[in-house]
Amino acid sequence: MDIDPATGRPGIAIDASHFFKIALDNASLNDIVSTNDGRIFFTADDKLYEFVYEHNTGWFGGGRRCRVVNQSVTLLSTLIPFLGPGS
Repeated sequence: MDIDPATGRPGIAIDASHFFKIALDNASLNDIVSTNDGRIFFTADDKLYEFVYEHNTGWFGGGRRCRVVNQSVTLLSTLIPFLGPGS
């Protein structure tokens, strides 16, 4: 999360020189929303996902990356797939 120098509040800095692609695995994207603190969520095929953008700086692993987190998955179904929904 970046800090807006004018207001001192957190926000998202748009960097037009970097583009990211995420795989939706043939899912149909339905809605995209964002929160005031910059988190981005979307729905696809009746599941809720979060788009996570990270800008890491440091000695090890500096750079930008993005990933998609399935927020519809429960911890139990992640650890023990055969007990999760749809089984």
